[in-house]
Amino acid sequence: MDRLLTITIPAYNAEAFLGKCLDSLLSCGLRKETELLIIDDGSGDRTGRIADAYAERYPDIVRVIHKENGGHGSGINAGIAAARGKYFRIVDSDDTVDSRAYEAWLQKLKQIDSDLIVTPFVRVRAGGGKPRRAERKTAGRAGEGNKIAQRVRIIAQRIRTFPWRRKARSREELRPPEGAEGLPGESVLDFEAVSERLFVRMHECTFRTSILREHSIRMSEHSFYVDMQYILFPVPWLRTCCFLDFPVYRYRLGDENQSVSVKSMQRNRGQHHRVLCSLVRFYRERAQAGDSEKRLAYLARGIAKMQANQVQTALSLPVCRAAKRELITAEQWLKRECPAAWNANEKKSLWLLRRSGYRLYGAAAVAWRIVKL
Repeated sequence: MDRLLTITIPAYNAEAFLGKCLDSLLSCGLRKETELLIIDDGSGDRTGRIADAYAERYPDIVRVIHKENGGHGSGINAGIAAARGKYFRIVDSDDTVDSRAYEAWLQKLKQIDSDLIVTPFVRVRAGGGKPRRAERKTAGRAGEGNKIAQRVRIIAQRIRTFPWRRKARSREELRPPEGAEGLPGESVLDFEAVSERLFVRMHECTFRTSILREHSIRMSEHSFYVDMQYILFPVPWLRTCCFLDFPVYRYRLGDENQSVSVKSMQRNRGQHHRVLCSLVRFYRERAQAGDSEKRLAYLARGIAKMQANQVQTALSLPVCRAAKRELITAEQWLKRECPAAWNANEKKSLWLLRRSGYRLYGAAAVAWRIVKL
């Protein structure tokens, strides 16, 4: 490992964003401590040429791997295999870093030796904080021709126009790591000791590269929604963690073409469920391997969070018997296949929906449209 940090940037048809992403990373005074590994995932636009131009301009810092399209997970896999840094971090090609926070974080990173480094991030909403019209229209379309669905749509639209709903969300929102309040910053902590309260999200984590490589950590290919795999697969081998209070990552939201948009989640919910299945299999494997109760509980919490997203996607669908049936089937599957994850649910709204025997499905669909749109 001849660098402090490898930043892997999976990029697919990212010509509109890649330059800004790279500029934010290269404006740091400590850039020679890092390598930027751009994975051109079979792009059909100018992404590959933009990446090559940066590699030519910064030959000691930027490397490019051109590969056939394999999805976001395959880009991460390629990055892990080629990384030369002690630490490994993902920056998506349509996101950026705060250059000042990034440089200060790198200074601290040089002094730290930990398996996991955790930082807060900033959520940035494209278009001034409001969902795009096409996304609102898709999410709000509750099934023309279905009287119940039409009533759901009308009620949600009326409530969204109440005065207390008119205030636009802030364009930027600082997101501290879940459960990090009160943890000593800049100290190396025992991971198991804090795992019951801490949960780390994709844009908060930096891993020791050797853990990812030596334990053959690999994401699913040709699939969206592999973030939770990236977060959870290293957990059995993490011994230490460290919280550094530098909001490095700037996560861009609000584009209807993103995989996390309502339309995309609805269209690709089968992929989401397949990733969920892979996590349940992983939980079983680690239980058989004798992992500690605390580590298994951490895995179960991650699976529960992903299941909650699956339920939210089902609630966003046109309100009808088929959508309700799909929701209940997914819930019954998790309860049967991974009871620990079922019981790890932390969402009060999902708990209430379950307690009602899903009789509150229609009300939950209305509530989703009010809160999310």
